[in-house]
Amino acid sequence: MQSKTFTGKDKFDLDQQIRNWQLANPHVAVKKIYPVEKLPIEITKSAAGLAKKGAQNTFSIRVDYEDSN
Repeated sequence: MQSKTFTGKDKFDLDQQIRNWQLANPHVAVKKIYPVEKLPIEITKSAAGLAKKGAQNTFSIRVDYEDSN
């Protein structure tokens, strides 16, 4: 069994990534999808020294699968 982790901005983004991955890999059989996890937010400093959080991946999900190839 193998695992793949997806990261995205929200649950909809993660679901879309998983669907696209399954369509691109029809030989893959998904065995288990784990709950969505919230990732720690990273704050960066702008040129003016102000803290900002940019558009980033804030959620992840792990999928266990078997590859028939």
